[in-house]
Amino acid sequence: LRLERGGIGAFWVPFTLLLARTWREQTRDTAALTIKYFMNTFFCLLFGIVYLRMARDQISIQDRTGILFFQAMNQAFGAAIGISKIIPQQLKVVSRERAARMYTPLPYYLSTFLVTLPLELVPGIGYGTVVYFMTGLRGGAGHYLTYLGVMTLENFAGIGLGMVLSASFTSVEMAPQLAPAFVILFLMFSGFFLNENNVPVYLIWFRELSFIRYAFQALCVNEFRDATFSCDPATTQTCIDGNEHLERLNFDEITIWGNCGILGIMIVGFNLLALGIVYYRQPSYLALMPNKQGKAL
Repeated sequence: LRLERGGIGAFWVPFTLLLARTWREQTRDTAALTIKYFMNTFFCLLFGIVYLRMARDQISIQDRTGILFFQAMNQAFGAAIGISKIIPQQLKVVSRERAARMYTPLPYYLSTFLVTLPLELVPGIGYGTVVYFMTGLRGGAGHYLTYLGVMTLENFAGIGLGMVLSASFTSVEMAPQLAPAFVILFLMFSGFFLNENNVPVYLIWFRELSFIRYAFQALCVNEFRDATFSCDPATTQTCIDGNEHLERLNFDEITIWGNCGILGIMIVGFNLLALGIVYYRQPSYLALMPNKQGKAL
């Protein structure tokens, strides 16, 4: 089906067809999906059991920081690495169709992006909820909804990064080899392994681009700000509260809304960059030139 430019059908017809086809392609391999969700469920329950019903004492402060980091890390790896294989899987067919001018990159990109949402977001919300209540993170509906909101934004950012990597790769084999390296770079500057004040000046831009950092900071602020923890002088020499723990992490000036706003900007930026790469890499061919008799050569 070749559509003329400028009409409504030039977007909506290929968009709906591509949406249906991409959904079938991504859900056709039931064995791979089953293994993926089984492993996610396994680690979800493992985290829940290891950190089961944490007490609100001084020892639990480190444990709570650890599970929040693991949650942020798990969201980033699952979204970015899984999504990075989508476009290379379809590259040959899509390149042929775009060369025939059957559709523009926009409906293709939007359909691919939308298909990833239910496959990544819905399980992520479910796993995050199970871990939250199994581990006994901070009580209250407001804190729980904030936690889910931050995790969802991080998932969107991970999907956006995955789309950038996917649009950049030329083969399916490149995705599992290179995508983890990009995520690990962001993990190094998340604020968990290295204190923010100790990041070398010439590597600050890595820190500022780490979407995992903004999610982890927001999760910690949600968990620790104005929180109190019991203290037993017989077993603990130094007793701190949640605000003092945030000061040690250099998160004391962080606001949840501020970090969520940055995550939103990064989501838009990642997707615009990915769309730009898709446009840049569209196939191009030399136009046929008419000969002296008016026939195309």
